[in-house]
Amino acid sequence: MPKKRKKVSSSSSYYELLIPIFLVILVTIGVFIFANQIDEKENMITKPISINSKKATTSDILLSVAIKINGINQTANAFPGHHTRKVTVYLYGPTTSTTITKTAYLSYDGKQYFTDILNLGKLPEGSYFIKLTADHTLQILSKPEIETISNSQINILPTFTLYQGDMNDDTVLNRSDYNLALTCFQNNNLCTGTSVDFNDDGLVDILDYNLFLESFAALHAV
Repeated sequence: MPKKRKKVSSSSSYYELLIPIFLVILVTIGVFIFANQIDEKENMITKPISINSKKATTSDILLSVAIKINGINQTANAFPGHHTRKVTVYLYGPTTSTTITKTAYLSYDGKQYFTDILNLGKLPEGSYFIKLTADHTLQILSKPEIETISNSQINILPTFTLYQGDMNDDTVLNRSDYNLALTCFQNNNLCTGTSVDFNDDGLVDILDYNLFLESFAALHAV
């Protein structure tokens, strides 16, 4: 005798058909919410902004600067502990009475340069002597010595190499700097307000001492 089949109500069949539809809707909503959360997190990330950036007007002087610091590059130390360096730019105008000083922060490009575009504001166009220095480095004069700057373009300076070791920041390297540095090399804890970790790798060792001697050797070339 054949078994009787259970009668399936039309309402249960209706609900069974709706279940896949509801699942698809829930998955779609979940994906939408997840995507929005990712967008919100990305929007919360602060994009790096140049410390020296400032909205320029048509009469502002913009100066592109790129410097090397001995001991910080791909052959020495490509990963310095400090990725920004404070520099001071000096512009000496056509007359001795025109002198402009600009302090700014340059960012490391991961290879060998610290770079940025400096907004010098409103300055007279013309020819300038330009010198640049950073903390405990020799002051370097731009080569060629006379730079013509204009407010109609970004003025690109030739690259500088700054040599470290000017321990007392008097713009010369001499016995006073050597004695100050030697004290730090013998006991870095005795250093106050400065460091002889010239390659910025977190250590004070023979590599830093060699860089200090390199700066003395380059003295006659700057």
